[in-house]
Amino acid sequence: RNIPMLNLTSLFVVLKPEFILLLVAILGMFFAIISLVLFYHWRQFGIDMAEVGQASLWYFLVSVILWAVILTSLTVYLNSI
Repeated sequence: RNIPMLNLTSLFVVLKPEFILLLVAILGMFFAIISLVLFYHWRQFGIDMAEVGQASLWYFLVSVILWAVILTSLTVYLNSI
């Protein structure tokens, strides 16, 4: 009896563009919901408005940078397949 073996010689995994776009869309919706919840809590329960402003500034600045990296990587990946 011959058992077929998996060919694991390649380190690359090719994903369908539809699957990747769906994952990014789900990630975007999750991010939007979490951002709204955080912003609401910062405004309702923030003790010092200066600290709330600084926290939201850093949160959204880092978020914009991360989304730019995600979308740039996605564009490069989709143009390479």
